[in-house]
Amino acid sequence: MRLRAAWLAAALGAALPGAAWPDWAVVASTGDYFLEFDPATVRSQGPFTLAWTRMTFTVPQRSPDSGAAHQSQLQLHAVDCAASASTVVGIVFYSGAIGRGDAVEQTTRPRSEWKPNPPPPGSLGELTIRLACGEIERRKRGGSARPR
Repeated sequence: MRLRAAWLAAALGAALPGAAWPDWAVVASTGDYFLEFDPATVRSQGPFTLAWTRMTFTVPQRSPDSGAAHQSQLQLHAVDCAASASTVVGIVFYSGAIGRGDAVEQTTRPRSEWKPNPPPPGSLGELTIRLACGEIERRKRGGSARPR
C-alpha cells in the first residue's frame, strides 16, 4: 500500500510544471495518503511558527463538516516550538490531488482560539513540529529555506 501512495505521488509530480513540484516533499505516506511539507511556507508570527502541510488521499474523502468531496487538503499549523506543541488553525479542502482543482471548503480559527497542544509521539503532528521548528532553527544559523 505504501508503494501505491509513493507511486501516486511520483505520478502526480511528473504531471506538474517543473517549477511547481520541487517546493513540496513527501514526508510521510501510507496506503491511504501522502503528506507533503514545503520549508518555504514556514513563517514566524509572534509567539508562533506557522507552517503548511499538504495531504493527498489515494481515494477521495468527504469533509466532516459539509460532506464536500475532496482529494487533498492544505493545513495551516500554529506551532509553539518552545513547548513542542501545535494546533491546526486553517484547512482548505481541494477537489483534486496535491491542492489542485476547486477549493470546496475552507475553515479558519480565530487567533484567540489558537491553543497548541503536544501531539502524540510518532504522529503527523509531531513530525510537523519537528520540520517547522527545524526550519526556523536552520534559518537562525544562516541556512537556506530550501536545501538543494
